[in-house]
Amino acid sequence: LRTLDLSQNARKPLEILTAISEVCSNLTSINLTRTCFGPIDAQLAGIAKRCPRLQRMDLRSCELSNVGLTAIADNCHRLLELDLGHIGGKPTSAGLEAIAERCPTLQRLEVRS
Repeated sequence: LRTLDLSQNARKPLEILTAISEVCSNLTSINLTRTCFGPIDAQLAGIAKRCPRLQRMDLRSCELSNVGLTAIADNCHRLLELDLGHIGGKPTSAGLEAIAERCPTLQRLEVRS
């Protein structure tokens, strides 16, 4: 499995994200738009660590903090596109700076409120 679109799927999202991180190491694209209603930092960290081939992540309207952004920055070095539109949680400029510094192939970063 290389592409996974779970957008607007609110059925047990935390369990689904945990399972993804355990069995989908070949993912290159994941869309979690409006999937999670609550913090997903821990699950996102698992996905970032176990899916190093990720090139596209759509996290619009998800709730995450600098912990999740740092996990992406530390593990997703092939990332080309990252959409963080309307994210909840408490990410700061430090999290965005980590993405900018550690994701050398990033071509598109979307951040809007």
